[in-house]
Amino acid sequence: MPRGTDIKKRGFIPIPKDMDKGSWKIEIISNEITYDVTDDFIGGSIDRVATVGLSNFSIDIDNTEGKYKDKFSEGNPLNLYYNYKVKSKLTTIRFRGYIDGIFDNFDLGSGFFISIEGRDAPKSSTNEHFGDTHITLQFTARNNLDCWFGAVGEVDSNGNYSDGILYNSGIILKVYDTSDDTWKVYKDLTAEQKTTLKSQTGYTQNHTNTYVDKSRLAMSQELAKEGDYDFRIYYDSDDLKTYLMVHPENAILNSVEHVTAGQNLTGINRYGKDTTEESNRIKEKGLIDGTILLMRTKGDIIRQSAVWIKDKEETTSSLTKDDELSSKATARLNELKEALKKGTINCCGLPTLQPAEKISFNIPYIVNDNLKVKSFTIDLTALEFNLNIQDKEISFERIFKDRIDENINVSPISNPNGMRNFLVFDFLNVDDYILIDAQISGNVLSLAANKTTGKCITNLKLADSNITKCELRIKANQFWNCSYKISNDNGATWESILVGSLHIFSSTGNELRLEITLNQPTSGVSPEFDKLNVGYK
Repeated sequence: MPRGTDIKKRGFIPIPKDMDKGSWKIEIISNEITYDVTDDFIGGSIDRVATVGLSNFSIDIDNTEGKYKDKFSEGNPLNLYYNYKVKSKLTTIRFRGYIDGIFDNFDLGSGFFISIEGRDAPKSSTNEHFGDTHITLQFTARNNLDCWFGAVGEVDSNGNYSDGILYNSGIILKVYDTSDDTWKVYKDLTAEQKTTLKSQTGYTQNHTNTYVDKSRLAMSQELAKEGDYDFRIYYDSDDLKTYLMVHPENAILNSVEHVTAGQNLTGINRYGKDTTEESNRIKEKGLIDGTILLMRTKGDIIRQSAVWIKDKEETTSSLTKDDELSSKATARLNELKEALKKGTINCCGLPTLQPAEKISFNIPYIVNDNLKVKSFTIDLTALEFNLNIQDKEISFERIFKDRIDENINVSPISNPNGMRNFLVFDFLNVDDYILIDAQISGNVLSLAANKTTGKCITNLKLADSNITKCELRIKANQFWNCSYKISNDNGATWESILVGSLHIFSSTGNELRLEITLNQPTSGVSPEFDKLNVGYK
């Protein structure tokens, strides 16, 4: 045949899964009897979540003529199978939950039916629960994995030690090994294998905390925040055991599942950045002691220019040192300065998906990337998936994750001059000060013995930018004859400053030092300073 002149265009033709074969099966086990309630299923859904809580389910089943009256009770297991194949071939339990409540209903459309609700944490052999039972534990510099598993003491039926979170929980620890992308049952590892696993990036974090009457879920969430982990509960229908699956954030890519336009994508809802959720200038307040205030402000000029200045003010009263507060303000700025792209994607055909896994999204003009599915809801009526996604994981320095008191604003009366940063000099460390005829004893600055005048000069405090204005506050006794000088250029020039008044510098610099001149008053009693406070901007 002669060569043709037609140009052949190559392209991609999506071949979707056979959605017409989507099916599910629901079993409830009560008194060692397995009830297949699939044919009586009216509607319901499952919320699959990782880390933030327990996965849960809610289903309605027909109860005509009271066929299920008194058949089920709290704690009964519910097994859910689903896949895109005929029902007779469903063999893998995708989700196991345990009944929390059973509720009778009636309406003219459905007649008599019962609603069954529950969560995925089992009841242990000692009648304890991962989310509801409270225990008391103390950890001191212990590796996070060993906080879950335990280290010494009695051992439960699942191999967990009595000083660990999972002891008597009915759950076994399983850890994702990032070196070979496999799951490891932690109790089955040798001591050497455990040491190797804990040396991997993501598992090196140690934990110190005392938990009094806290749930295992709450403790696990603290560990996850501090170590940047995700975790979920998983029932393995092959070995009939329940596991706590722990892995570093963003570590797992499910290469089997995907969402692709033209194949299984059915809808997208509000995927994008909501800048109302971002803050590009953080005002972080720590210690408050009367009029004494510790505060740091951090901002991102580039992001402020891209949108506008968006302030957030917070208080963490447990922070008493400037370097801690500065680090926290920086950490919060990095976390909040730019909103995440996030939204909801509706699709079908993801039978193996687990919460906190990443999957491939192939949606033209919107997203072509591997994104983490933080949580998802399965509508069992149509076997449709509603995915909650975002384009990156929130990153926040571990040291501060459990020390945030949100939205406690600095009231105008505590900061009338609008200072952006406050330093506290509290005399806890003598080495932070130069003393001339003065002394520090019991965290109090005073005159040395038999002296009527003396000086205290603070060590250098470095600001993020040039200091133009400042104010001084004090907490002291017998201070009426004392005087104060301040420098913003490491002592090259000194300027007098009055307590409680706004001071405007004539010099330029960001190297702050304070000089206190102690003068004995007419009472003959030495002045005593508990704290001095310098606000600046």
